[in-house]
Amino acid sequence: MDTVVVQRGNAKVALMQGNDKAVSSQINEFIAKYGQGVQHVAIEVDNIDAVCREWEAHGVKFSGPLKEGRDGFGPLKQRFTYPLFPGCGVFLELTQRQHGQEQSKTFVLETVEKLYKDIERDQVQGVEQTIIDYDKILSEDMRFRRSS
Repeated sequence: MDTVVVQRGNAKVALMQGNDKAVSSQINEFIAKYGQGVQHVAIEVDNIDAVCREWEAHGVKFSGPLKEGRDGFGPLKQRFTYPLFPGCGVFLELTQRQHGQEQSKTFVLETVEKLYKDIERDQVQGVEQTIIDYDKILSEDMRFRRSS
């Protein structure tokens, strides 16, 4: 995978491409399934554990456990949701870079590899999960409308 990170102020954009078109990679598979474009949006938070608990209480589904790693500057915590909508590959990433006086400044290969293992696991198992259970929300909405 080839990666270029562009930063302007506090905003960072990581542009990635598979570097071997002959061998299947997460990036190549994403592009084949959804086309070129954004794969995920990262949101930096101060307390990732609290945000995950809050989001889960509101029905948000995460694709795997919290991922932790270190770059040359400090620790990094990340957690990834399932895609936002059915038939859409775009998902959210929660990230916490600040831990006491240390702050991670780059992407950590270890956590990227863990993310791709989660994606591969779901692809192999045929998981078509979204960030929230839309079918459940729609059925609850229909029940509410019928009782109103």
